[in-house]
Amino acid sequence: KTSEVDAISLKRIASEIKRSLDNSDKELIIVHGAGSFGHPPAKKHRIGEEFDKSQYPEKRLGFCEIQNEVKKLNMFICEAFIDEGIPAIAVPASGFITATEKRITEGDLDLFRRYLDKGFVPVIYGDVVLDDELEFCVISGDQLIQYLAKNLNPDVVVLGTDVDGV
Repeated sequence: KTSEVDAISLKRIASEIKRSLDNSDKELIIVHGAGSFGHPPAKKHRIGEEFDKSQYPEKRLGFCEIQNEVKKLNMFICEAFIDEGIPAIAVPASGFITATEKRITEGDLDLFRRYLDKGFVPVIYGDVVLDDELEFCVISGDQLIQYLAKNLNPDVVVLGTDVDGV
């Protein structure tokens, strides 16, 4: 089964964000989860669980499958923002973050700062990353928000969800 994007809601959200940015010099970073794109293959491949070294080739392919799926979702999201005139630039966590025991331990945020300085809107998302203890793990959008907030000291963090009461 192929994952689908709620294109109507995505367009509405991109439009609302564009209106909130108009005529301002606000810096913005967008963080989204992996949704129905990343969760099924992560569960299927049991990424983040200890495994026997003989399973390494299979786990490595699972890592690649998950990364590819979340990049697809990110492409749809960036496309919606670009269509609204927002200079969204994808910045995958797997390209600059590492973890230990499923917790972010390293991440060079210089690239984020440089994109922000040039007026871009970095878009990062739940992703798979290398893990010093478990080989690979999933880093959620929630954990990324915490990491970015702690290290970039934003004025405001806004969370959006489709879950009532959250």
